[in-house]
Formats: sequence, structure tokens, C-alpha cells
Amino acid sequence: ILCFILALLNWFLCFLGEALKCYCGGLSYCPNSVEFCHGFNNVCSTVFLHAKSSKSKPSFGCMKSNVCRTVTRPGVLSIHCCSTDLCNRY
Repeated sequence: ILCFILALLNWFLCFLGEALKCYCGGLSYCPNSVEFCHGFNNVCSTVFLHAKSSKSKPSFGCMKSNVCRTVTRPGVLSIHCCSTDLCNRY
């Protein structure tokens, strides 16, 4: 049983080590300035809402990669996505 528990603990620690780390904040509420992406939220994102001719304060966090590719609307909303740790800060 001890070997099983150690193997399970080792698997869990490896799983945590593979999670993508993204900056989190701006207009997004986050308890910490860094979050770990899990499941379908597999890329880091920086989202800007455009108001008239200026950019708003950005939102940082995890996002689904398919949403990142399809949601950008020139002049209204721009999204930058990336897939390495802490890559989403401008």
C-alpha cells in the first residue's frame, strides 16, 4: 500500500509540474497574480477591449485555445494567446 501511495503522489506532483502558468489579473478577478491552467483552458491570454480609439486595461489569464483563435474582433476586442509559462504580460 505504501508503494501505491508513493506512486500516486509522484504522479500527482508530475501532473502539477506540467500545468501552464499564466499571469492573472487586470480586469479579471484572481486571488493570486499567477494561475495554473487546467483542462480545456490550455493557453495564456491577454485580452484588450477597445473603447473608441484607445485600449482598455487588459485582462490576463487562462483561456481555451479555440476561443482565442475565433473571438478577436478588429477595433472592438483583441486577444493575444501564447503557450509558455508566464508569456501573457505586456
